[in-house]
Amino acid sequence: AFVGDALFSLGCGRMMEGSYPQFHASLQRLVGLPGATLVHCAHEYTVANGRFALSLEPGNPALQARVKQVAALREAGVPTVPTTLEQELATNPFLRNASPEIIAALGLPANASPLDVFAAARAAKDRF
Repeated sequence: AFVGDALFSLGCGRMMEGSYPQFHASLQRLVGLPGATLVHCAHEYTVANGRFALSLEPGNPALQARVKQVAALREAGVPTVPTTLEQELATNPFLRNASPEIIAALGLPANASPLDVFAAARAAKDRF
């Protein structure tokens, strides 16, 4: 899937226009694709996105391993994209709106809606 600036490895694009519900709905359409789907994003922001993802979900072992793998790849001059949807579902905070750790890190109530979690995460990334 060629996702442009909507979804990045370990992140998502900025809200330049539209609304959080529209952006969230767009990402949810991508989530419906098979896990083996290759995700081709427009930029190599994986290292920076990994730092943000770890700030929200430091207890995620898949994320910890991925950040180490990304650092090794970049140190060797190897790109980290494309990635797979399966990998993003396990590590990308913008696709993990039900993670209790992310919800708590954002200071939201445990029963926060996936849309509210997404919007709070996107706003937090803008300030990160």
